[in-house]
Amino acid sequence: MNDEIYAKRERFVAAPMDTVSILQDGQSSAVAYLYEMNGRPYAVGFGGRRCKPDYNYRFRSHESRAAHVQKHFETLRANEQAARERKAARKAAGRGLDVGDVLHTSWGYEQTNVDYYQVTSLIGKTMVELREIAADRTETGWLQGTCTPVPDAFVGPAFRRVAKDGACTIDQVRHAWKLKRDDNGDYRASHWSSYY
Repeated sequence: MNDEIYAKRERFVAAPMDTVSILQDGQSSAVAYLYEMNGRPYAVGFGGRRCKPDYNYRFRSHESRAAHVQKHFETLRANEQAARERKAARKAAGRGLDVGDVLHTSWGYEQTNVDYYQVTSLIGKTMVELREIAADRTETGWLQGTCTPVPDAFVGPAFRRVAKDGACTIDQVRHAWKLKRDDNGDYRASHWSSYY
């Protein structure tokens, strides 16, 4: 860890640094600064690369401080292990899309816009080529209704995006997810609204 992070963390310690014990957990990124003021034990704990403390407490006894620091270490170990497992699962899942899969977006301000995209090819390990497809829209009320995708009815040019776990970002405001079929093999209808 760099000196800038240590300097920012040390601002939260109320005692001179030469009187502080720094306790680092060997199995996680947890660090605890232990010190005493006026005969009372204190501890400031950090995790990861955070510069703000996870806790900054005065304790009734050295035993309660040791128990709290140990619990913090164990919690961070479990959290970091879970994060590593999630990362490995995402990596193993890859893009989660195949040619012919349909993705949908639902976005908008004061109205709900729904767009559909179809995967036309797979590129490399994580990239897909997409094309926007038409939607079969049914009006169910005033300026609102439901819609379903029409596969292979392309309305836009092909473009490429990085896909992870069945989803990808289309642009700054649209994120597309894989649309699943129901038991009959049909796509579930999405609700749309349009006031402009």
